[in-house]
Amino acid sequence: IWTSDHDKFLESMADAASIFQSLGNSDKYGLSDIGAKNADVIDNGKGVTAADAIAIQAVSAKIIDEKAFPMTQAEYSVAVKK
Repeated sequence: IWTSDHDKFLESMADAASIFQSLGNSDKYGLSDIGAKNADVIDNGKGVTAADAIAIQAVSAKIIDEKAFPMTQAEYSVAVKK
């Protein structure tokens, strides 16, 4: 299961914002090791990117289901077009 540092599923806009902050200033807003591992939901294993944050926003907006994670960028593109 994909969880944030707070042991809840990564689904809130706050989780997405944390990822964006980490990407912009990792010295100040770094993710924990477990947070980074769990935030890497798109193309898992390639590292946390803005695509991961956007996918988490899509879950928050109920556009996709979190049970689909992890997924590739191609799978994500198809899922959001449904």
